Amino acid sequence: ISLAILDRDKRGASREAVLLRNGYAQALWLTNRNEAALREIDRTLEDWQRVAPDGKARRVFMLVQKGQILHDLHREADVRVVADEAIRLGANPSELSRAVKEELRKMSGRTDIYADVATANSAH
Repeated sequence: ISLAILDRDKRGASREAVLLRNGYAQALWLTNRNEAALREIDRTLEDWQRVAPDGKARRVFMLVQKGQILHDLHREADVRVVADEAIRLGANPSELSRAVKEELRKMSGRTDIYADVATANSAH
């Protein structure tokens, strides 16, 4: 409903609308509606590029979400492609949450990234 209201008021391409769409994609994923979630996260990523082309950390988060959806769809090769895309963005690691860094290490299969997470994990 929120997205429909923003679309109707010509704010469907706003930053707020994109963030709402991101939440909607996550809700679809959490309820195992993965095909629909994938469509929504793809649209979210496309819209985010348009409204916030410099918003790298948020885009990385969205790409991790896409990777999780693809994983649940058993599309592991695509998961790795998305993880590599997220890593190539070069977002400032200090702007990424620990969970995002851990997911990227797992999804990409790379142990050479985000050493701070690996060090913290080995200390436990």
